[in-house]
Amino acid sequence: MKSLSNISKNELTNFIKLNKDFKLVNKGETTFISINKTVNTDDVILLLEKLRKEKFEITFHDTLHPTISDPGAYFSYSTEKSENENIWSMTYGNHGWSGGIYHINQKTLAKQITNLIHKTPMSEIQITDVCFLSDYPIKDAESSTKKDSEIFQIHNKN
Repeated sequence: MKSLSNISKNELTNFIKLNKDFKLVNKGETTFISINKTVNTDDVILLLEKLRKEKFEITFHDTLHPTISDPGAYFSYSTEKSENENIWSMTYGNHGWSGGIYHINQKTLAKQITNLIHKTPMSEIQITDVCFLSDYPIKDAESSTKKDSEIFQIHNKN
């Protein structure tokens, strides 16, 4: 888990300074990246590449994800259990339920974030003090592929 002190001078901060769609925001001890509504998926992919290189985890609430109970789900992404550079490990849940660790394509994650920024009130992702449930079991490849496809379909609607 990264802390604010690790964000001082690295590729992530340099990238954010040069990109009008992103801004680092501190709320107490927690750091977020604020994202403008004008952001495109390609820029989110570039942001994710910087976050991956610096080993940041991210979390956000996906209000569009269907659930049995309360609306949406809380998603956490990490590279801790991912061996492929284009894959993020993901856990998700909401009020008492959660899944295992799924492997999600970086393009799907970028599409998810971009769509939430464009179509919901979401305006930031959290990058410090993220609760990634790394002790969960890793789902099999078929389950991960199915979940990746589901997330992509939800967030690829115009």
